[in-house]
Amino acid sequence: MINEFFLKNIFDKPAYYVHQQDAYASEKNDVGTFTQIGYDSPASTVFTYNGDTKGQFKATTKAPLDGISGDWKVVSSISSSTGKTTHSATMPTNADKLTPNFTNIGAGSL
Repeated sequence: MINEFFLKNIFDKPAYYVHQQDAYASEKNDVGTFTQIGYDSPASTVFTYNGDTKGQFKATTKAPLDGISGDWKVVSSISSSTGKTTHSATMPTNADKLTPNFTNIGAGSL
């Protein structure tokens, strides 16, 4: 079962980042770093957060979580033709057991 701590670190923090990035993009017609968009890097004993790369939110595990280590990322970009901001997320290999998904729905039998 996914615990509340994990949800706050992997979903709440990137969701706030996306909100801040959208606001910045609507004013500047560009994406920015954590500092540029006014996002403070969260403190955590489990993850290291990095937003020094323009348009990228990265959470790296400090130690393996259930055998999984690596980066959870949200990459933001803005279309030069439409001005629309898009966000895409990636996670480490095999992280689907820690991250809510629809992969196994209907895979079993009752």
